[in-house]
Amino acid sequence: MSAHVTPWRLYLSHRLVAVGLLALAGLLAFTLLAGPAAAAKRKGTRGVVVKTMTYNASLGSGLSARFATSLDEFCDKAGENIREVDATKPKLRMRAIARNILEKKPDLVGLQEVDKVLTQTPPDNGPLLGGTNATTVRYDFLRLILNRLNKNRKRYRLVTAHKEFEFEIKGNLDGVGFGCDDSEIDVRLITGNAILARVGAGVRTSRVRQQSYRHQLSFDLLGSIQYPVPRGWESVDARVRGSKKFRFVHTHLEAFDNDPQQNTMLDTSTDPPTQTVVSNAVVRAIQANELVTGPAKARIPVVLIGDLNSNVPGVKPGDAKAFKRIRAAGFRRRSTQEPPSCCSEDDGGGTIADFDHVVDHIMGKPGRKIRLVSSSVVGRTKVHGLFPSDHAGVFSALRMPRKVAPGR
Repeated sequence: MSAHVTPWRLYLSHRLVAVGLLALAGLLAFTLLAGPAAAAKRKGTRGVVVKTMTYNASLGSGLSARFATSLDEFCDKAGENIREVDATKPKLRMRAIARNILEKKPDLVGLQEVDKVLTQTPPDNGPLLGGTNATTVRYDFLRLILNRLNKNRKRYRLVTAHKEFEFEIKGNLDGVGFGCDDSEIDVRLITGNAILARVGAGVRTSRVRQQSYRHQLSFDLLGSIQYPVPRGWESVDARVRGSKKFRFVHTHLEAFDNDPQQNTMLDTSTDPPTQTVVSNAVVRAIQANELVTGPAKARIPVVLIGDLNSNVPGVKPGDAKAFKRIRAAGFRRRSTQEPPSCCSEDDGGGTIADFDHVVDHIMGKPGRKIRLVSSSVVGRTKVHGLFPSDHAGVFSALRMPRKVAPGR
């Protein structure tokens, strides 16, 4: 006997089915809408990828003139040093460095040894010996790089440039004859560093600062003249595409500190400067201490990059003092060691095997807030028979904390 279904019961049954379908549809709609929102929220918590690069452009000469023991020898070697720079084809090299930068598109770039070479004819010995400054530009490495970066449209802007070492003397450019009397030009060298920022990439900078280190290596020129070699740092506070503010610190620590003939340190904070005889690599380590107790000490995250002239322990025997001091301050390495980025011959020659250790670093503090996404090395391929620099460029993409929007 079949059960009799009343119209009323049939109506309620259909009504319940309809309500259930509506509820299911609402649940599906909520899931579809909430999914992207939740994913976006998760993406926001992962932070912002900020691309960075450090590149030493290399003068192209080991500056052997600093070892001269007489004024005539100094003029001869100064001319020889300029011939060495000429032979490295700086205009071609700087364009190659710019192309390597454009390939990676870093948001912030630290450049070392973006130097100027200026000359004057006829020579008058320069200011050190009572003459005037040479003003004819033979090479301006920074300007050459920026011109190539910004060809046709502006891609990078100069945040800051910091002059370091400056010296001028007569130069026996053609190598004919001997000494200062046979020198045809005055040669003026200005070494420096710079920070660049990418245009149109959401890079905002503020609080630009720069300073020379108080502790400097001093060359004993001609056996009697103490001539300091200023090194320094530059820093800028930055936000990139919605990141929290972080400090970008760039430096070039002392390069000649391993040379046993150059072991005099000047403390320029005293009047007159205090002179101290030190062992190898001490000046560089003291500069590293100035760095981590000065501009690289901040309440916001810090990205520290540059040519530290200090090896990662265990990579190659040699100086690790400065690197260890920076690590002890809480910085963690945020760049690759493979392939190595240092160093070919000063003249841009040599072979790929010359790149066998690491002195160019990208580091972050605190490490838990600055994560390495990827890192690579550029500039290990010769262009027109020469490496773009004796250093390769080091690139790192870093994940930085995201600025939290109001109300979240």
